[in-house]
Amino acid sequence: MKLLQSLYTIIEEKDDSFSIKLNAKHIIYQAHFPEKPITPGVCILQIIQELAEIKCHQKLQLDQVNNLKFVNPISPGDHQKIDVILNISENLNVKGYIKSDKIFTKFSILFKI
Repeated sequence: MKLLQSLYTIIEEKDDSFSIKLNAKHIIYQAHFPEKPITPGVCILQIIQELAEIKCHQKLQLDQVNNLKFVNPISPGDHQKIDVILNISENLNVKGYIKSDKIFTKFSILFKI
């Protein structure tokens, strides 16, 4: 399920990064969690994949998660705009992090075509 244009929108794209805006009214935040919503890890992984696909100009398939650390929760109420930094190697190993005023997620994920 694509999350672009529903859970988040792209504000700006640069060479190695995206600035995105989270949709605090998305239904996922009503369940995860209503009083203090945070972005689920599976959604963060999907966002990374979708943005990597945009950079690679092709559909990617998750192959291996080498490292995925959720350092701080991403709350759409506190951080609607976040930056996703992607460094993509030729073998489709995507390394990077998600940040705003602090680091939220660090990752190293291998995709395949």
